Amino acid sequence: MRTHSILRSLAALALLTLSTPGAARADEAQRLRLRGLLDLALHNDGHAAEIARFDATSSPLESQRLRLFAEGSASPHIDVFTQVVISQDEFWFDGAYALVTPWHERDLHLMAGKIPAPIGAWASRTYSNENPLVNSPLMYQHHTSLRWDDTPLSPAALLGAAGQGWEGANYGGGFGELGMPVVDDYGWDFGLVALGSVAPFEFSIGATNSAPSWASPGEDVNEGKAVLGRVGIVPTAGMRVGVSASHGAYLGNWVRWALPADKTEGDYPQTLFMGDLAYERGHLELRAEGFANAWKTPWCGTLRNHGGYAEARYGFDSGVWLAARGDAMRFSDLTAGALTRPWDDDVDRFEAGAGYRIARGAAIKGQWQRTRLQELGGPQTFDLFVTQLSLGF
Repeated sequence: MRTHSILRSLAALALLTLSTPGAARADEAQRLRLRGLLDLALHNDGHAAEIARFDATSSPLESQRLRLFAEGSASPHIDVFTQVVISQDEFWFDGAYALVTPWHERDLHLMAGKIPAPIGAWASRTYSNENPLVNSPLMYQHHTSLRWDDTPLSPAALLGAAGQGWEGANYGGGFGELGMPVVDDYGWDFGLVALGSVAPFEFSIGATNSAPSWASPGEDVNEGKAVLGRVGIVPTAGMRVGVSASHGAYLGNWVRWALPADKTEGDYPQTLFMGDLAYERGHLELRAEGFANAWKTPWCGTLRNHGGYAEARYGFDSGVWLAARGDAMRFSDLTAGALTRPWDDDVDRFEAGAGYRIARGAAIKGQWQRTRLQELGGPQTFDLFVTQLSLGF
């Protein structure tokens, strides 16, 4: 990003800060909190790094990436949270929402705006200062060959694009574009969610403009809403178990020309079920998530995939930690003529690394990652070595 673009970005954030109700009067200045998170990364292989991309221009492996947070209170019962991301090529509002707490003595809240997905257990750990490794699990990041902005007109067209989702899936015309992940952790959607807990249970339930695999945070472009939520239980100290589900349209209305007669994009939903488990005892943390997903399509039937990950982290008193994550994603079969194969390439990933907390808010990590794609002509393996410095301020 050019220098004058960055200056405009910082000016925009300053304007947002000055317009926050908590900064309107000097005696309310303490209501406003500003903080930031700077990530600096270095990796060995640009091609291998493409697999870990969030979107066409954003990646956790970018050499420099800055998040700025402005948080404040609009009233005793309303808190406002905003999140701005500045990278080499982009500046955008990653999140902007209000949290309403009707009764302070109860853990019950209403969240509205551009919000993180209220399903699964990854949203709170997506930041570099919470993630023990550098990359995100496959279910929150890996781009399948199914797109939200186009639809394959036959099984043959989709199978022809198998394995291209992370590079740019092309169904035989136009340009290739990145496919959808199962849950687009990087693209927060506009929605309204109620969340809270009544011990030992915790819950979230609400609606967003679009399905978790593709966000529509501006104008709703598929004339429908996704319903989604999670129910969890904390049976004992250090353990959490939860199940999540969602159902809603994922296609944009610009593909309506390619749909069967009398059908709209709302007739083709994503249906997703997830489960999560976390256990912490002493210096050890164990986490796992799994999913079963289905996208209904106009011309290829219902496309399914499933998978999940298991993760372990062990921390030492010195500030050093060791971490590892195993990941897998599998796809249902699709038939086109004499060919029957998974509609996308099955994926396996293993990553392991170490980190050191230099000081409060500052940590350095190093990791190795191996991704294996089961392509039609045989498996292809990508190895990635990456070092990341995370600085919170």
